[in-house]
Amino acid sequence: MANKQKTNRSALKRFKLKKKKNGGVALIRNKVGRRHMMRNKTKKTKRQGRAAMEVVSSDFKKVALLLNL
Repeated sequence: MANKQKTNRSALKRFKLKKKKNGGVALIRNKVGRRHMMRNKTKKTKRQGRAAMEVVSSDFKKVALLLNL
């Protein structure tokens, strides 16, 4: 009997699935650079860092393998 492949737990915490309007699936991730030294960053940088963004197509396969999609 074949063993199941385990989901990468760190990837599971970092990425979320979102349904697209066309029926597909998108992987959503948070932007980097919002953990420390916030007072040195401009208002614009902090504001733009709030929004989550979609994983780019070149990395989609790699992340999907970690999540067993």
